[in-house]
Amino acid sequence: SNALLEQLAAGRVCICWDNAAFRQIVDDDSAFLVAQGDTDALVRTLREIARDLTEARRRAENGAKLAAAYGLEGHLSRFEGVVARRMAF
Repeated sequence: SNALLEQLAAGRVCICWDNAAFRQIVDDDSAFLVAQGDTDALVRTLREIARDLTEARRRAENGAKLAAAYGLEGHLSRFEGVVARRMAF
């Protein structure tokens, strides 16, 4: 989702449902993943974040790095790689 990428790029701590849609973008190193619909797990995750702000910041920083790959520079770099591989044939 664009909203998720925007939050990641802004360095925000993200909590996502642990499903295929979010796992396409984030992992356990870039966000907090919670079993979908499990409100008790969501509350535990919020408490975990409050207890360990260092870990929350680490994941937010990793998320920002991950989101950078979806920016213009990241797309151009991948495009240049495709062109270079095609021209090599």
